[in-house]
Amino acid sequence: MAKKVVIADNLALVATPIFSAVSNGGNPMFFEAWLGALAYTLQLYFDFSGYSDMAIGIALMFNIHFPLNFFSPYKVTSIIDFWRCWHITLSNWLRDYLYIPLGGNRYGIPIQMRNILITMLIGGLWHGAGWTFVIWGGLHGLFLVINHLWRMTGRKVHNFIGWLVTFIAVVIGWVFFRADSVHSALVILKGMVGGYGVSIPRYLPDLGLFANDGIIHVASVSGIDAVVGITIGLIIALCLPNLAELTKKNYGPMINKKQYHLNLFKIIDIPIVFVPSLKWSLLTAFVAISGIISLQTTSDFLYFQF
Repeated sequence: MAKKVVIADNLALVATPIFSAVSNGGNPMFFEAWLGALAYTLQLYFDFSGYSDMAIGIALMFNIHFPLNFFSPYKVTSIIDFWRCWHITLSNWLRDYLYIPLGGNRYGIPIQMRNILITMLIGGLWHGAGWTFVIWGGLHGLFLVINHLWRMTGRKVHNFIGWLVTFIAVVIGWVFFRADSVHSALVILKGMVGGYGVSIPRYLPDLGLFANDGIIHVASVSGIDAVVGITIGLIIALCLPNLAELTKKNYGPMINKKQYHLNLFKIIDIPIVFVPSLKWSLLTAFVAISGIISLQTTSDFLYFQF
C-alpha cells in the first residue's frame, strides 16, 4: 500500500502537472521535461507494482497463490529482459496467445520479427484505442526486434551501457503512454533533448514551463522536492530487493532463473529474506502508519482503466 499512496501518489504531484501543462501549450525545458518523464516512469511502477503486491498478499490470506507480476524491471540490461520482468502476467499472455500462435520463431528470422511487431502493436491497443498506445506498442516492438537482432550478432556490451540504453528506451516509451496526444509526447521529447532550452539552478525553486505568453507554473512542489522524490524512487527501484528476493522461500525458483539484472546497483544482497523479527516489525509498522496517514487523499490506480 505504501508503494502506491506514499511513493506513487507523491510522484504524481510532479508528473501530472507537467504533462497537463504541456497539453495546455507549455514547452518544457530540459530539466522540467526529464522531471516529468522520470516522475511518471517511477509513479507508474510503484502504483502498478504496489497494487499487484496487494493483490498477491490479500489472495494469500485465502490461500490463493497469485503469480509474481514484477521482478525489478528497471534493473534489467535489455528490453527483452524488461518484458520478462514488467507486468509478467500480461507478457506471458501475449506470448502464449499471440506470439506463439502467430508462429513465434519457428519460421525464420523475418517472420519472427514480424510476429514480435504484431504482438506488441496489439499489446499497445490492449491498453487503449489511441495513437499514443499504438506508438508505445510499436516502439517496444521495434526495440525488441533491434535487441533480438543485436543478440544474433553475438556482440556484447557492458552491463551498465545495456542498462542505460534500456532505461532510456523505456522512459521514452512511457512518455507516449502517458501523454494525452502524440503532439504532447513529441513536445516533451523535444524538451528532453534541450529543444526548448536547458534549465539552470535558479529555476529549481519555482517549477514552470515556457509558453508563448510567459511561464506556466505547473507544480505545487518545488523543483528541489521533485529531484529528491525522484532520487529516492530511483534508489528504491534500482538498489533495494524486490518482493521475490525478500520472500525467497516462496519465489526461490524464479530468482534462480532471473539473473539478468544489473548488479552494479545492488547495495543489498539477494539472500535477505523476510522473517519475523523486531527489526522487520518496526519497519513494517512505520511503513503501515505512513500508508494509513497518506490515505487521507483520494487517487485512482493508474491501471484501473485497463
